[in-house]
Order: sequence, then C-alpha cells, then structure tokens
Amino acid sequence: MRIVKPRNHTVIDVYKAWCLKKLEEDPSYSLEYDASYRAKGVRVLLQEKDGIKKIVMRYVLFRRIIETYNQYGVDLVIEGGELELGGKMGKIIARRVERNFNKPQADIATTLKMRKIEPGHPMIYRTEEDYCRISWVKPKQIPNEKSYSFDPAAGNFKTKFSHSIMANPVLKFNYRFTPYVPPKSLTA
Repeated sequence: MRIVKPRNHTVIDVYKAWCLKKLEEDPSYSLEYDASYRAKGVRVLLQEKDGIKKIVMRYVLFRRIIETYNQYGVDLVIEGGELELGGKMGKIIARRVERNFNKPQADIATTLKMRKIEPGHPMIYRTEEDYCRISWVKPKQIPNEKSYSFDPAAGNFKTKFSHSIMANPVLKFNYRFTPYVPPKSLTA
C-alpha cells in the first residue's frame, strides 16, 4: 500500500476535474489545448453543435468565477457569517477562542520592536483573554473526516482577517466563542 502525502488542490486542478466530469456527462463536449493561455496543459472545454465548436468555458473565466466566490466567502466570514460549503462538507466560520494562560504565547512582533530599542529585552507574551481564528466546522458525515484539514490562504484570507480585527476590535464579538476546556487527566 502506497502512502500519499496530502496536498492542496489548486484552481487548475478543480478546472480539470470539472472538464472531465462534463466530458463524461455529454459526448458533444471535447477538450483542446488553449493556445491563448501560456501554461502548458491547460485545455479549453468545447461543445459541438451543428458541426460548429463553441467554447463553453476557458480556464481564465473559470478562475475569475472561483476568485469572486472566494472573495465573497472571505468577506462573509470576516463579518461574522458562516460560509456553507454544501455537499455535506460543513461550513467555514470565524471563532473567538479563550486563551490558555498555562501555555503562554509569545508576541514576537512586539518583542522584536522592543529589542531594537533595548537589546536583550525579555520575551513579551500575549495577555488578551481571547484570540480569533478561522476554522472549519465539520458535519461528521464524511468517512475518514479527521484526515481532512482546512488551511486558509495566508496571502488573502488570514491577512485580511487579521487586518480587519485590528482595524475594528469590536468585530470579534460577532464570532462564535469557544471556551478553553482543560484536557482530561489520564490518571483520573
């Protein structure tokens, strides 16, 4: 048995899967390489009617649709809404999590600023009672659900999320609160 490492699927992977699904559904569809796109292997989905081939969907349009939907989802989650994924996949939400002070978390940015002013300054730790994060609420209906994970894109989602909370600290009170629950002792 071969072990396969998990990987993130890109928009081009989703586009290729969508094209292959269309090909299986209808024999009038065909795939041809798209000369207008620079990357190798990108194909355009065509449909033939009355001997004329028409472009159904180019990768560029498919990507623009996905990006627009993702932007809508990012804005919805940041405002405190829930992005339903459909297909028994659950939802993406923003959470406010109670901090565990038994495991202090370092504030690296503040510590580095202080060390520029005063070299050898001790580590500064976070003192807020809670922090915010983006999470995937799994519906517990998918086989092997624990092996799947959600990793928000650092460039868009995480950055916009953190900048929004810094600009409007009251925003975090729109998010679902998750209290800290200490782990059960193995000896008890």
